[in-house]
Amino acid sequence: MSDVSSITSSNYIGQSQFTTSARNVMGQDEFLKLLTVQLQNQDPLSPLDSQDFSSQIAQFSQVEQLEQMSNSMTQSNEIDLMLTQAITNTMSTTLVGKRAKVSGNQVMLNKDGDAAVTFKLANAASSVKITVRDEQGQIVKTIDKNGFVDGIHTVDWDGKDKNGNQLSKDKKYTFEVEAVSPEGNAVAAELFMIGIIQGVQYADNTTLLILNTGQKTAFSSVLEIMAPEDLNS
Repeated sequence: MSDVSSITSSNYIGQSQFTTSARNVMGQDEFLKLLTVQLQNQDPLSPLDSQDFSSQIAQFSQVEQLEQMSNSMTQSNEIDLMLTQAITNTMSTTLVGKRAKVSGNQVMLNKDGDAAVTFKLANAASSVKITVRDEQGQIVKTIDKNGFVDGIHTVDWDGKDKNGNQLSKDKKYTFEVEAVSPEGNAVAAELFMIGIIQGVQYADNTTLLILNTGQKTAFSSVLEIMAPEDLNS
């Protein structure tokens, strides 16, 4: 009897042990083989209770169903991602030559020699100071404006320096925004730039738009697409 008890102890699957094994590595074939061994080696004087037997089968069935559902959801998500990427890639190739508004502080003069700077204020501002710098970081223009509510604003720049000289359209410029609230506190400003889309690059499952400013930006980060006119390409 001691031999039978020893075999039963080593092969009997308790509920918690079965559940853990099934969740980790046990498949349907492994479960059936192990269940067959368990029945062959059960103690004749104390056979496996029918309720425990049914419970184990029910648990395995539930785990298998959950695993199938998980695999199905994973496949569905992968298909959705592939479709989204394909649509994005197809659309992005049609954008070459158009203008894109993205986060950034660069500003370029259009074919008429002027430009516009765009920014978003977190709160209302009684005064706003816009500073334009050249490629060497030198200040070429300062624009002072008053009375802004919170939100997105666009301020025109005539493309001339502080002495009234027309600046070159072939050079790149950057701008800064300093805003002050009516109470005298600094107001946060988010800066936007407009560039011409010159190419498309695919890297690490991401579509990047190459702008004439030299910046590469993710397609998902583009805030607005505009017609190509009014900028010198």
